[in-house]
Amino acid sequence: MSSNKFRFEFQGMESLRRRIQALPEEFVTASDPLVIAHANAAAAEVATVYAAHVHTGRLQAGLAVQVRNTRKGVAATVVSRAPHVHLFEDGTKVRATQSGANRGAMPAFHVFIPAMQRAREALKRDVRALIESYGLEVKGAA
Repeated sequence: MSSNKFRFEFQGMESLRRRIQALPEEFVTASDPLVIAHANAAAAEVATVYAAHVHTGRLQAGLAVQVRNTRKGVAATVVSRAPHVHLFEDGTKVRATQSGANRGAMPAFHVFIPAMQRAREALKRDVRALIESYGLEVKGAA
């Protein structure tokens, strides 16, 4: 029985190992600006509609993007603090004052949630493209 020994040597394996270990940190660094940009774009979209219906300006003034750091990167939340935003978004029934003066109904505008849904889908597309730019294959729907 012969004692043939085979030896395989891979050039650059240590470099590849370091690159693979650094990938999550690089990905977070690259994806954080995407998260913030899409949140800001969604807030701007909502603000544009609110601006077309300016009465007091409180709808626009109540919009904010809250960004916080997490263990996995940043998280961005678009909030509306206007006390009457629900009336604008969901509308009202015919209403009257205590003295009986008719104030009519206000139509629902449904701006906020659809804008957030579009921003979320756009962010998913951009994150998928980012992942693929690292040479990884993304399968299935998000």
